[in-house]
Amino acid sequence: MADSAVPMGRRAGLRKMLATALAGVVTAALATVTLSATAAQAADCSGGYVGLTYDDGPNPSNTTNLLNTLKANGLRATFFNIGQNAAANPSLVRAQVDAGMWVGNHSYTHPHLPQMGSSQIQSELQRTQQAIQQATGSAPKLFRPPYGETNSTLKS
Repeated sequence: MADSAVPMGRRAGLRKMLATALAGVVTAALATVTLSATAAQAADCSGGYVGLTYDDGPNPSNTTNLLNTLKANGLRATFFNIGQNAAANPSLVRAQVDAGMWVGNHSYTHPHLPQMGSSQIQSELQRTQQAIQQATGSAPKLFRPPYGETNSTLKS
């Protein structure tokens, strides 16, 4: 179901329920599996790994809870932040970095980038880079396009 098809009040409830359910799944998984890798072992992915990522934040209603759950379970994740959310919530972006998470660029307004011209795309990416750099002191090195959509203009 698309976000736009869900009323705003229900959407917030669904997001909170999803975050709570995810925290429960992570906690249950960790109760079953003991992870005892050193930093060197963690960098060796030859045995496979799972990359945990979150998009569209930071969000005052769930980012702190999510960070606390990840930290309590010794997990790291990559947060692909929307620039306007990062600009509105710089302390939450700093909290992501302070918690040992990676922070990436997910555009400024979450548009359909392949439908935009190269100058509009650059604006979306640069504004997000600036918002995150102002919040954390460093610009992201990772980018995830909204909706997973890409084209040759965006790739260039």
